[in-house]
Amino acid sequence: MRPEPCSGGFQQFGCWLVGAAPAGLLTLPPSLPSSHLQSRVRVLVDGSLLLQKTTPDDAGKYTCVPSNGLRKPPSASAFLTVLYPAQVTTMPPETLLPMGMQGMIQCPTKANPPLRSISWTKDGHPLELDKFPGWSMAPDGSIVITTGNDDALGLYTCTPYNSYGTAGASAPTRVLLKVRGGAACPPHWLSRGMAGAGEPFSGALTQTRTRMY
Repeated sequence: MRPEPCSGGFQQFGCWLVGAAPAGLLTLPPSLPSSHLQSRVRVLVDGSLLLQKTTPDDAGKYTCVPSNGLRKPPSASAFLTVLYPAQVTTMPPETLLPMGMQGMIQCPTKANPPLRSISWTKDGHPLELDKFPGWSMAPDGSIVITTGNDDALGLYTCTPYNSYGTAGASAPTRVLLKVRGGAACPPHWLSRGMAGAGEPFSGALTQTRTRMY
């Protein structure tokens, strides 16, 4: 059996043993902490398990072992699959792209049913990839940028969708450009030199560039 409740709904598992007293033991998925379920689980008088306000983390294998103390007790299992809208997991506050090289802006998601699409915004406006030569979208919804340059600088959000819709947009991630090298320094140091205005600096640099708003 593989029940598929929607996230936020409820699921009831029956556990019956014919010809014996209604007693039993329920085994939960090992990845599920008991504290996660305490306020949402009820074991009914007939031995059934009622799981309320299901979440994606409730998915897993549930096993009941009914016993009246005689002989070796049987067992039965059910796999629970929870359906929920697509959602962003953890969007980093900053995304570094290598200047002059290929980079990627990722949208970390989870979804069940599977992901269908992802939409992006850049600086508060819908992102139109066809306006940026060399930009494309990967199958997982990430933005692929062939050559990192100033066009990539900005604040991005993504919104994933599946057949159940979306849980909402991500937190914003600020895209920065990075030049590989040695010590990090602000962009304005490159023009005036670290030793002072008009004095050139010779040495390896790691420059992080960002556009201020």
